[in-house]
Amino acid sequence: MRIKFLYSIFLFSCIVFSQENQNNTANSFSANELKLNLIYTLSGYPEISYERLLTKETGVGVSMGISLDDSSISSQEFNINPYYRFYFGKGEASGFFIETNGAFYSEEAYSSSETKRSHELGLGLGIALGSKFLSNTSGWLGEFHIGGGRNFINNDKIGDAYPRFGLSLGKRF
Repeated sequence: MRIKFLYSIFLFSCIVFSQENQNNTANSFSANELKLNLIYTLSGYPEISYERLLTKETGVGVSMGISLDDSSISSQEFNINPYYRFYFGKGEASGFFIETNGAFYSEEAYSSSETKRSHELGLGLGIALGSKFLSNTSGWLGEFHIGGGRNFINNDKIGDAYPRFGLSLGKRF
């Protein structure tokens, strides 16, 4: 319950921060994006992303997801993935991109006897590739990405790697 509360506070602060700084940006283009990962959300693991565009070729962001039930597509209970992207498209922060990302997540682990469960944390670094498609006038966007990363802690209890993929729909403002 505490994680859901912290997740809500973080999401609210991202939205407020982006709206306050929208008028203060020196860029001549909309610099904030809010996206929903449709694949994860439809499987019971909603993941929301906020991205701040630094230039017309780069952006930084964070994705956050939380499991609502045990049948979701992800084995993770929650995740926080900060990322940095470099875009190669002709438009403003759109087209093909390369992403470097980090991961902080919780995963359910079982002991060798399969009777005791524990919640273990993972921390890692990874990469992803993807593409972003932006509408010409309304600011709506679609995005897909695929990649993964290496977990550096608790490898004896949870996996050595984590996935990073999505099909997202969002809005640039």
